[in-house]
Amino acid sequence: MSSADTPWSVQLGLAAALGAIGAGSALAFVAVVSAGERLLWPDPIDPDWFSGSIRILVIMTVAGSIVGLIHSLVAAEEENVFEALGTGKLALRPVPGAVAIALVTLVGGFSLGPEVPTGMAAGGMAGWLASRRKLSSEESELATRSAITGAWGGLFTAPFTAVLLNIELGFDKRVIGWTRLSMDATAAMVGFAIFFAVTASWSDVLSLVDLAPYEFRLRHVAMAAGLGVLGAVMGTLFKLLTLGTRRLAAPFAGHPIVRGTFAGVVLGLVGMALPLTLFLGTEGLVDVTDDPESLGAGLILTSVAIKLLATSGALSFGFVGGPVFPLLFAGGGLGAAINVLVPGVPLALAVTALMAAVPASVIPVPLSLATLTILIAGVGATEVTAVFVAAVVGLIAGRLIETALRRDPSSPAPAVS
Repeated sequence: MSSADTPWSVQLGLAAALGAIGAGSALAFVAVVSAGERLLWPDPIDPDWFSGSIRILVIMTVAGSIVGLIHSLVAAEEENVFEALGTGKLALRPVPGAVAIALVTLVGGFSLGPEVPTGMAAGGMAGWLASRRKLSSEESELATRSAITGAWGGLFTAPFTAVLLNIELGFDKRVIGWTRLSMDATAAMVGFAIFFAVTASWSDVLSLVDLAPYEFRLRHVAMAAGLGVLGAVMGTLFKLLTLGTRRLAAPFAGHPIVRGTFAGVVLGLVGMALPLTLFLGTEGLVDVTDDPESLGAGLILTSVAIKLLATSGALSFGFVGGPVFPLLFAGGGLGAAINVLVPGVPLALAVTALMAAVPASVIPVPLSLATLTILIAGVGATEVTAVFVAAVVGLIAGRLIETALRRDPSSPAPAVS
C-alpha cells in the first residue's frame, strides 16, 4: 500500500511516532557527547593565543587513532543527510560506524557539529524499522524524512527550522505538498517537545549570543547585501580548503589509523595554539561576540581562517560531523572582526548577516539558516530583514562564484558534500 492510500490521520500518527524515534536517537547521541565532554574537558577553554595545554594534543591524538581504528574495522562513511532529508533515501550500512566515529569526533574536540550524525542516527533507525516491517520504498522514504525532521526539530531547538529545511531541500524535487508538510511539522514538534522535556537546558542555544540592538535604517539592507557577498567568498574558501585537504588525505586512504592519528596530532597542535578552533563553535561564538575588541581583530580573523581549515581537514581525514555550527562561528567571528576594524558597521548587523551568509553559500537552505541565526542571536523584529537579505545574497553570490571558477580551467571547481 502506498502512502497515498493511507488515511491522513494515520500518516500524522506515523509522523509523530517516527519524529519521537528520531528525537530519541538524537537525544541519546547528544547525551553521550555531553557526558564525554564533561569527563574529558572539565575546564573552560581560554580563547587567547597559545593558551591550550598538552591535554588537547593528547586527547585529539588518541581520538584520531580511535577514529582510524573504527574505519579499519567497519564501513563508516558519512552520508549526505541534507540530501537524505530531501529524498528520504539513506544508506543504512555505514550508519553505525559513522555515528560511532561522530561520537569520538565531537567528544574529542574536533571542529564539527552534531547535525549530520544525529540525522544519520535518526534516519538509520527509521530505515531499520522500515526494513523490519517490510514497508514499501515510498513509505520507507517518508519514515526516514520524518525521523530526521524529528531529530532536528529538537536539535535546532525550533520545530519550524526543521520544517523550513524540508521545504528548501525538497523544493527542487517538487515533492512538497500539504500532506508532507503537515507530517514534517508534526515530526518536528514532537522532536522539539521531547528534547525540551528531557533537557530544557538544550534550548539555551536560543539567544546564545547577546548583541546590542542597532537602529535599523535602509542603508543597513545594502550593508547586509555586501556582507552576503563577503560571506559567499568565505564559503567558497571553505569549499576550496575542503578540496585541498581531500587531496592531502588521499595518500592515506589505505591507512585509516595512520590518517586519523596524523590528523589528531595536527589538529591537536592547532587547538593548543588557537583554542577557538576546538569543538563545534557555539562557545567560541560567545567569546568572539561578547567583547571582540579585547580579543583583537588579528586573533579573531586567524581563528576564523584556521577554524575553516580545521573543519575541512576533519571532514577530509575521516572524521564525522556537520559543518553548520563551525560555519556559523566562522561567519560570526568574521562579523565581529569587521566591527572592530570598521566600527561604523554595527556589531549585531555584521555578526548576524555573516552567520547566515557563510553557511548559506555552502548549503542551499538560506531561509533555514537565517531563521537559525535569528534564534541564536535573538534578532529584533525589524533587523531580521538584514539577516534574510544576507543569507539569500550569500547563496546567490556563492553559486555565481562557483560557476565562474568552473569556467576557469586553471581553478579547481569548489565542491563540498
